[in-house]
Amino acid sequence: MNFNLHFFLIAFIFFISKNPVLIADSYGRTVFYSVEGWVLNEESNEPIANATVLFKNIQKSLTIKVITDAKGYFNTLLDAEQVYDAIISHPQYFTQASIEVNTTMRNKIFQYTFKLREVVIGKGVRIEGIEFDPNTNIPTQESEVTLEKLHKLMDENPHLVFEIGVHTDSRGNDEYNLVLSQGRADEIAFNLIKKGIPKNRLSAKGYGETRLVNHCANGVRCNSEEHQLNRRIEFIVRDILSEKK
Repeated sequence: MNFNLHFFLIAFIFFISKNPVLIADSYGRTVFYSVEGWVLNEESNEPIANATVLFKNIQKSLTIKVITDAKGYFNTLLDAEQVYDAIISHPQYFTQASIEVNTTMRNKIFQYTFKLREVVIGKGVRIEGIEFDPNTNIPTQESEVTLEKLHKLMDENPHLVFEIGVHTDSRGNDEYNLVLSQGRADEIAFNLIKKGIPKNRLSAKGYGETRLVNHCANGVRCNSEEHQLNRRIEFIVRDILSEKK
C-alpha cells in the first residue's frame, strides 16, 4: 500500500465514520480494524477527557497513541492479525495497563469501555496480604506476592508519589508499637526500592497505635477481630507529579 492511499484510508475512518469498521486491501484481506471506545470514571461513570490510550504491539515494536475527547471517546486504526497491550492513563487517575486487544479474532466489533480509579491525595488504601513474623520487621514468604503487586502498581504510575503507612493495634507498649511499625514500613519501602521504585517517589511512616479506626484504645476490652481492624498496612498517594516520565 502506498503512502497516499494509506493516508486516505486513515482520513476516511476519522472523518467519515465513528463506527468500528474494517479496511481491506485489493485482495479482500483485512488490513486495518477501527477500534473505538470510552474512558470513564470508575465510580461515577462520568467521561474522562484527555485520557491517553496507548496500544503497544511488541512484535512490531509499534506504539499508537490516542487522546480521548470531551466525551471520553477515542477512535484509532490497528493492524489486523495482531495482539496489542492497551495502557490507559490520566494524571488524576491510576493507570490501567496490560489489557489485551486482539485483532486476530474474526467478525468482532472492537469497542471497549475502560474505567479508571480516581487518585485521592491523602486517602489510605488498605493493603491485604503483607504479614510479618511476630515482633519482627521481616515479611513472611507469602507476602512476596502482594509486594510484587504493589511494585507493579507503583511502577505503572510514575506520576504518583506514595507513602507506605503501617499501623498497629493498641496492645503492647505505645513506644514499642511506634518503633515496630516504623521498622516494618521501612522494610516494605526498602523492598520496593530494591525492585526499582525511585526513592524520591516513596516514603515510609510508622504510626503505631496513633490512628486507630475504632474504639479499641488502651484499656478498652476488644476481641481479636476488632484489634485486627487497627493492625493494617496502607499506601497513600502524597503527590501527583506534573509530568509522567
